[in-house]
Amino acid sequence: MKEILRGVRVIKMYGWEIPFEKIIEKSRIYELNAISKQIFVRCISISSLMFIQSTAVFLTIMTQVLLGNIITIDAIFAQILIFFNLQQYACYFFPESVERFVEAKASIRRIEDFLAMEEKGEQLKIINCTKAIKKPGSIIVTNASAKWGAQLVLQDINLRIKPTSLNCIFGLPGSAKTSFLQMLLKELTPYSGRVDVVGTISYASQKPWLFPSTVKSNILCGQPYNRHKYREVVRICALDVDFQKLPYGDRALFMDKRVCGNNVLKEKINLARTIYKDADIYIIDDCFGSIDPQTEKFIFKECFLKYLKNKTRVFVSSKLYYAKEANTIMVFENGTISRTLDREELNEEDFQYLNSKVSSEKNNLSSYNVKPFADEPDLSNYEFEQTPVTTIRQKRGYFDTLADFLKASGKKYVVEIVLIIFGISQLSAGISDVWLLQWIRHSAKNFTHQLFPRNEYLSQNQTAASRTIYHKLIQDFLFGLDKNHTKYITVIETDTSGETKIFGIYEKDLYVSLYAGFIIICIIFTVVRSLLFHALCMKASRVLHGKMFEKVLFSPMKFFENYPSGKILQRFSNDMDVINQLPAKNFTTLQMFSAVYGALLLVMFAIPAIILPMFLIAIMVYFLVSCFVATIRGLQRLNNNTNAPLQLFLSKSLLGVFTIRSAEAEAIISETFESLLDQHTSVWSLILMCSEYFCFYLDIIIILFLAVVTFFTVAVKTDHINNVYIGLAVTQSIMLTETLHVGIRENIEVLTQNPVVNRALEYTQLVTEKVNEATLVPKNWPYCGKIVFRNVYIKDNDGHGSFLKNLNLVLKPAEKIAVVSRFPEEKWTIVNCLLRLVPVEGLILLDDVDTGQISLNKLRSTISVITQDPILFSSSIRFNLDPLDHANDEMIWKVLEEVGLKTSIQSLSQPIIDGQSNFSGSQRQLLCLARAILKNSKVLIVENNPSDIDSNSSNIMKKILQEKFKNSTVITIANTISSIMDNDKILVIEDGKEVEYAHAHELLKNTNGYLSRIVRESGPTDEKNLKRIAKENFDLRNLEIEFKFE
Repeated sequence: MKEILRGVRVIKMYGWEIPFEKIIEKSRIYELNAISKQIFVRCISISSLMFIQSTAVFLTIMTQVLLGNIITIDAIFAQILIFFNLQQYACYFFPESVERFVEAKASIRRIEDFLAMEEKGEQLKIINCTKAIKKPGSIIVTNASAKWGAQLVLQDINLRIKPTSLNCIFGLPGSAKTSFLQMLLKELTPYSGRVDVVGTISYASQKPWLFPSTVKSNILCGQPYNRHKYREVVRICALDVDFQKLPYGDRALFMDKRVCGNNVLKEKINLARTIYKDADIYIIDDCFGSIDPQTEKFIFKECFLKYLKNKTRVFVSSKLYYAKEANTIMVFENGTISRTLDREELNEEDFQYLNSKVSSEKNNLSSYNVKPFADEPDLSNYEFEQTPVTTIRQKRGYFDTLADFLKASGKKYVVEIVLIIFGISQLSAGISDVWLLQWIRHSAKNFTHQLFPRNEYLSQNQTAASRTIYHKLIQDFLFGLDKNHTKYITVIETDTSGETKIFGIYEKDLYVSLYAGFIIICIIFTVVRSLLFHALCMKASRVLHGKMFEKVLFSPMKFFENYPSGKILQRFSNDMDVINQLPAKNFTTLQMFSAVYGALLLVMFAIPAIILPMFLIAIMVYFLVSCFVATIRGLQRLNNNTNAPLQLFLSKSLLGVFTIRSAEAEAIISETFESLLDQHTSVWSLILMCSEYFCFYLDIIIILFLAVVTFFTVAVKTDHINNVYIGLAVTQSIMLTETLHVGIRENIEVLTQNPVVNRALEYTQLVTEKVNEATLVPKNWPYCGKIVFRNVYIKDNDGHGSFLKNLNLVLKPAEKIAVVSRFPEEKWTIVNCLLRLVPVEGLILLDDVDTGQISLNKLRSTISVITQDPILFSSSIRFNLDPLDHANDEMIWKVLEEVGLKTSIQSLSQPIIDGQSNFSGSQRQLLCLARAILKNSKVLIVENNPSDIDSNSSNIMKKILQEKFKNSTVITIANTISSIMDNDKILVIEDGKEVEYAHAHELLKNTNGYLSRIVRESGPTDEKNLKRIAKENFDLRNLEIEFKFE
């Protein structure tokens, strides 16, 4: 599910909702099959509480009767209480304790395994201060080789870094530059050789890391606050302007979307934390990915050339102009240092060599700050919707939520059927107890209970008399239990020999058979209701999960942009785990309360005068439960609010563990974590204390109830209320106390989990994307790839501003267009409206067909997309390339051969493991390219030059795009300026408007234009080269046009 949320944009772009829906459905069925067994055993165990006691009492009484023992009232009621206590422990407490014990044992084992893992320690092999090395800032690596697991990443590294020197490291992606830095940071232990580092280290990671706190706390990171130093670091890291834009300056929280959504700001903060720490060695891992070149050069000059000029600096970069300032230049290739250069010895040949060993990603367009253009759209003031779902009333009763949950199974009258079966099983159990009392009463009146041979028979007249007895007994049982039945029961016959026989066996057979019949009915309906309730709940859980996932998957992209993926994932993980356990809890609650109601009816039946006091006690219980539920819900919300920051801080700390260790910030991070943990634990302790207080007051009410029952059994005793009814009232009251205690506890747990079901039901009411199925399109549509935009607008989510304003554009068939903008949101707007990922005003035609009038699946399935971040899913190679199963194996192998991956893949069923770690970034990008080739679309959208792709893969991509998509319309989302000069046209979007649209050579003629400014800022050498490429392509294109015209 996490992968689907991460790649939901790709899924929508390709129209893959249905195959992924089927995969999740299969996974859910498999999960429910495993959960179903556990819940089924739990339900059967709980349901046995209905008949275990009655069955045990019945067998005991029958044994006594068959042995000729006298049945007394006190013995019967003692047996009832003994068997009730035994069944409570055997069928409820013991299974629950076993389940908790198994869970606790598994958790303790995992904790023990974690605590027993090897700790990092000081690793003296890496840090070895010797007398020969005196000055801090020195680094000496001798024949060092290292592995990540079983993979060799560094081999025979030898170098010497002098104190106060500036050292630049270059190399292609995957050449182990970062692994070398990890070895210096003591995070990667060499298995051979030696690494000597003298002095403290401050480290800036390639991907910025911030922990959940204020911006100022992230910069200080536990270091003492020095006002002058802090201001200077803020200035040289170009943060002063950013702080002026933030509402609270450096006191802004990391969770603020103006911070966490701004990569440029995060990179500056990450660097400022590194610079602020007073260290001997500063290690910088290419942390300028999103910062514009002008600001980058300012930071490099102020920080590394001036502020840190007396410190040792190790700098990883792909920008060649840093090499001119470095004392030593190291080039990494395949885990080794292929070449070491000194600044004094650099020549033109060396620069050409370095140019071949750096990533092709430079001149990043995503963050250029070009002036004087319109100010950037103030997206920071846009307030996202907090809950983009239909809100269901939160204050709903238990039965309302249960009914909605059961109705999710799709069965009619399901709630009524469940309640009827629960009622019949409880009624049969209650009648069996009352019928047992009748037996006891007549036993007390010295009715005959002799045993006679089973072969005796009745004459026709005797049979008629027996029928009269059965009829009269049942009639009196229903309408007059206090009547004397002796005249109906005693049947006397004198045989031919004159011997008189008394057939008292008829009375005993009647009571035994009916008592056994009621118990059998109770067992049958109890088992049936268990099976039915279990099946309905499992079906409801599966259907509810399916509806939730369908609604989420078909929701517009606005939902995923406005609603955090963590919240969505929580609905399908934590909330569904709670819903999976609801069947057992709901079953226990319903059974316990049906037993409570049955016991109350029996007590009121035995002592009618107790109805009024019992009503008052019920009111007390109701108010106690209401107050506790309201309190516990508030505490659980508070618990969630304290748990979320704790989990976020823990996950962020694990992601930045290298930075934390290098900054020696373990103490401040541990202190912050312990503070958050204390807040969460204090709330959890309040929940436990609140539960104990509730149990205490409930026990007081139960004691009061027993006192009232005892008082009324003495005060109201008459001839009408004999010892049998008193025993019934007392035993049922004692049984009621334990059942009520368990029932209320389970009911409260279910009530506090009602919001979980409500949130799940909310997701079944999400608004999905508008699907149009009316317009029919030609079978081979689109046939050439002509795209027309007429008066196209894209509104902000609040409906006020616009991301795209009055776009009028024509893309000719097979034309290659590059889209350029300072903001990624603006570059992708033309793609979003073409694929209908956002609501669009205006007309978009694809080969003369209005894209707003055809089905989304048809539209998106005809357009191919290759994003900069290659998204693959944990499934087979075949599924990742063709989830719709349109291509055969031969076609897929052919495409894999074309992209150079045939030798790297053993079979099409080869899995892609979670995290995609069994494929490099270049291989993943080529797999996405193979995916696009298989679709063979007339329209291709590609985001150019990913940062982690090697030169060989980049050349393969360029070649295939030129050959395979020669007759397709290609829209390139430009991230680098060097790769778009050979496009037919370049579209520049600024503030939602089209400001430039022509060939690169024509746009560069305007020296004040947007593209001209970007090219000029790349430096004189790159500017000259880029203009040359644009001129050559422009001349070649005109030559081809002239040739075709002739």
